[in-house]
Amino acid sequence: MLQSFTNIGFDHVICTNRVLAVLPPGMAATRNRMKKAKEEGKFLLLTMGREIRSVILLDEGTVIASPVHTVTLAKRLNAAARHDEVAKQNILHKTDSADPEEDAEFTGYDDFTEEDDNTEEEDAEG
Repeated sequence: MLQSFTNIGFDHVICTNRVLAVLPPGMAATRNRMKKAKEEGKFLLLTMGREIRSVILLDEGTVIASPVHTVTLAKRLNAAARHDEVAKQNILHKTDSADPEEDAEFTGYDDFTEEDDNTEEEDAEG
């Protein structure tokens, strides 16, 4: 399984595969879940003194308070999910060839020869 990480503020990152929900902190259910997580020792306050703007629920029951807005985190998580899907498709469609040069994606230098280099020098002189 591919693992990708998303920044949740102040250089804190989480594994996107573990996120169950991103919730606004103002809802009563969210506040109750934060209180329960504190009692269980599964609450992480990662706001660095800032206001809690979103609450992240992870699959193992950890609750994380983040200073980043809920919508912003949702966009970051969606972008990470799209990136994971593209990477997964690239892995599935990768061809294995005997010649590693056939797998090379960048071929820009293959067209450049020493003749081209000499021609540019002659143009500069003339």
